[in-house]
Amino acid sequence: MKKAKTMTVKKVNPIAAFFKDSAVKWYDWAILGALVLFCFLVFQMRDLLHTAGCSYGYLNGHVWDFYDYLAAEGIDENGLAGLHASYLPTTYFIFAIWNLPMKIFGIVKTPSAVLGLVPVMWAKLLPAIVYFMGAFVFFRIGKELGLGDRKAKIATYAYVTVPMALFGQFILGQYESFLVFSILMGTYFWLKKKPFWFVFWFTIGMTFKYTAILFFLPLLLLREKNFWKILLQFLGALSLTAVEILFYWHSPSFREYGFGIGSSATPVTSYAFNASYETGFVFTNVHYSVYLVIIALALVMAYSYFLKPKSDEEERRYAVFLPALSFAAMFCFTKWHAHWLMTVIPFWTLGAFMTRHTKIWLILELFFMVLFAAFNVQFFQFFHDEALLTHGIFKNLLPNGQPGNSFNMIELFGIVPGNIVLSLLTALILIFAVFRHPKFMVDDLTLSEERSLGWLRARYVIGLLVFIVPAMIALATSIRPANSAYSETRWEAEATVNGQEIAQPFTANGDTLKKLVFRLVTDETNEGAEMTLKIADNASGETPLYEKTYRVSDYNGGERIIVKPKLELENGKTYYLVLSAEGCKTDEAAEVMIARSAAEGLKNALVDGKEADFRLTLDVYD
Repeated sequence: MKKAKTMTVKKVNPIAAFFKDSAVKWYDWAILGALVLFCFLVFQMRDLLHTAGCSYGYLNGHVWDFYDYLAAEGIDENGLAGLHASYLPTTYFIFAIWNLPMKIFGIVKTPSAVLGLVPVMWAKLLPAIVYFMGAFVFFRIGKELGLGDRKAKIATYAYVTVPMALFGQFILGQYESFLVFSILMGTYFWLKKKPFWFVFWFTIGMTFKYTAILFFLPLLLLREKNFWKILLQFLGALSLTAVEILFYWHSPSFREYGFGIGSSATPVTSYAFNASYETGFVFTNVHYSVYLVIIALALVMAYSYFLKPKSDEEERRYAVFLPALSFAAMFCFTKWHAHWLMTVIPFWTLGAFMTRHTKIWLILELFFMVLFAAFNVQFFQFFHDEALLTHGIFKNLLPNGQPGNSFNMIELFGIVPGNIVLSLLTALILIFAVFRHPKFMVDDLTLSEERSLGWLRARYVIGLLVFIVPAMIALATSIRPANSAYSETRWEAEATVNGQEIAQPFTANGDTLKKLVFRLVTDETNEGAEMTLKIADNASGETPLYEKTYRVSDYNGGERIIVKPKLELENGKTYYLVLSAEGCKTDEAAEVMIARSAAEGLKNALVDGKEADFRLTLDVYD
């Protein structure tokens, strides 16, 4: 009897298979790699330093008292004692494992937000790896939805090159990719109809950031209509979060800071309810309002629940549409941070490749990125502008470690008023959600989109360059020596200008005052307040050489005030920048940034004619 021939199945490397037979060529990945590497090395926001720095608390053996240990022994961004961890422990634990080499080799010994280039780049590498790991999950989701192998590869390339995502991951250097990976995994198992793993991955995602619930609930309610099943899965998704909260509830620092940015006394996350209208209900002098974000989210969740898809295919199409709609319901009515957009981008990209006019969506993404760059520079001054250079490879080229000289990015991106920028971005977030409804989706999802590759490439290359080029100009002008009459870039505290005059002396080094930059800090009590700026040759500001009045409510949080008076000066003579404010409801309504550390050659400011123990954070170019 002849032996039956045995067939050997050749194992296929999934990574090699992904790059095989793809319309996306090797040079596409090479261009992306070059841009990503440049952004990875050159830019970095300080958030990562804080979070990665906190993780060393675990490596020092402090598990039970992690949050209190950081508050007592950690070093913050200004080199001062006190490091306040504002996330649940999952994020810090993951970074702690990754940062083991830094601890073993003695590169970082104590929890600190003041990190050198090597530990910063090492910490930045982990979320970057997770970012590209998510791309392979995205590819599997695309195939599961019916895009087909070839189109799913193009969509995956589109996903990893969305300029807003690249900005968040490689310019800001954020770790949102942890949450995005969890969302992608949860969505994949939802599509595979495996409820346990769907809940499992969202359970993990919830411990990174609570915004995971914006994507979990629509998917849950779209499929499950049984109350007890909904309740069980919802509680399951919250289970790990509850365990972590209970484990650290004994910690005063955790209770104070562990539920988000800011302390419990002044929760920054309360801005989620800023968009509201008064109902007329008043009780004991309290005016009760209706919060628009709650109404919008409630409507989306109700729509998800009452929706009855006619087929599995229709249900899957709604699974792309509803999470984007949920995101829009939240972020059209609240303040948001740039990197939070990364969570919705998988659904935006899938929607773009499942609906008609993919090319138009790619063009709109480029338009979004231009506005997004302006949004970052305007609304996150000192953080999302040339300040991102301070933790990259060029930081040692910057005078005093700070960029900004004769050019600041706000001078370019501040041309369009912030209200218009934010309004257009909000409109686009709604458009990206509403017009990717299943009724706008094509019947045959495998239809080729190779003709869109040109715009696909252009939208991320041009989109990134919109930010990179001005940043490089700021770097170049920072390196080039400038004729400076006064330069104090440190920001160590704030001093109020409410009801008092602060006069900062400086000595002219040239014959023309070309530019003056200082930092104003405001809060919600600034309505009706006005600040007066004078430049005079005397500390009292009498008979000023230059004078200008500012409406304080025009400024948001902490902003640069750039003045270009073109004022003739006498070389070697002492002049004074004099600031004062009136109409403030509180001292915090109008404050200026100051520095107290010793500085050679710089004189202290005067407050109402008396010498103070600080100097203004100020640059004067002549």
